[in-house]
Amino acid sequence: MGMALVAIVMCLNLTACGDDDEDDEITAETIVGTWQSTYINVWNKINGEDDGDGYEGAYSYMTIVFDGRNVTLSDNTSATEGAFDNLSGTYTMSNDGTKLYVTSEGETSEVNILELTATTLTLEYSFVEDDPEEGELEGYLKITCTRK
Repeated sequence: MGMALVAIVMCLNLTACGDDDEDDEITAETIVGTWQSTYINVWNKINGEDDGDGYEGAYSYMTIVFDGRNVTLSDNTSATEGAFDNLSGTYTMSNDGTKLYVTSEGETSEVNILELTATTLTLEYSFVEDDPEEGELEGYLKITCTRK
C-alpha cells in the first residue's frame, strides 16, 4: 500500500513539472504597442549639481508607442517638453532583449530594458555630455509603463 501511494505521488509530481513558461516568451514583437507610464524617476545635474527639477513617483502623463520600426515618446505636460526628443525615432533591440538603440536626427541613444513582459515595460536611460555653455550635463530617466 505504501509503495502504491509513493507511485501515485511521483506521477502527480511528474505531470506538474511541465513547462508553464511557453506563453511568457518575450520576443522583439512583445514591445510593439502603446505603453502608458505609471512611474518615473528623472533628474538632471549640471557640473555635478542637481538642477532641482527631478521627480520620482507616480506618473501617468507619458505614452510610448512602438510600431515595430519607430518609437514615439510623448508627454502631455509641459514639464518635460523636448527633454526626451532623442528617445523618439527608429529603434532596434539587442538580440538578448536587454537594450534598445533609438536613432533620432543621426544620433543613437542606448536605452536599458529592465523589464519587458506582456503587460509591463521598464526602461532606463542616462547620459553625460559636455556643453560649451553649461558645462557637464548628466541626466537620468527610469520609467515603468503598462500596456494600453
